[in-house]
Amino acid sequence: VAGGGAGSGLVGLRERLSAVDGRLEAGVVGAGEDRFRVVATVPLPAGSGAAAGSGSDARGVVSGVTS
Repeated sequence: VAGGGAGSGLVGLRERLSAVDGRLEAGVVGAGEDRFRVVATVPLPAGSGAAAGSGSDARGVVSGVTS
């Protein structure tokens, strides 16, 4: 639900990610499902690598799944 908030929530996340050339995908998983998925893509600065043991893969993708 869109509101006149202070820039928090999905709209605020999308705006902040867009400012750094990132993107946000959010929505219900499957038809009639009770799960919601949010995927944020944030580019890494040039020359930075994923830290060892950070939960990142070689592309700098960090993933977490909760149920």
